[in-house]
Amino acid sequence: MLALSTKYALKALLFLARNQSEEFMLVRALSEEAEVPGPYLSKIIKQLAAKQLVETRRGILGGVRFPKNRPSITFYDVCVALDDPIVSQGCFLTKHPCTTRSPCVMHSHWTRIKSEVAKFLQESKIE
Repeated sequence: MLALSTKYALKALLFLARNQSEEFMLVRALSEEAEVPGPYLSKIIKQLAAKQLVETRRGILGGVRFPKNRPSITFYDVCVALDDPIVSQGCFLTKHPCTTRSPCVMHSHWTRIKSEVAKFLQESKIE
């Protein structure tokens, strides 16, 4: 249901949250611990950092860590940051948005299900 990049991001964030430290963790080490391919994780970390879902630092003592001053991060936040299709406005049947004025045949059903999924993602916190 979730895009692979979102699943990888969640695995990495859950590891960082459970192992919070003042120190920054090398992305390579995080990749091994979270069992996420390193080059793919590097791209994901850049996207998460742009949305302030992780803190990053360059250099010899650099790496990534869970943000210190963030009250909470939800699965929904991660989906939005990575443009996961589950939170997009796209139609269930096509790649284009459908609306109540021009709905597809699945619009009413998908809208209801999507609302429930969004609620679940918003209530699921990374801790």
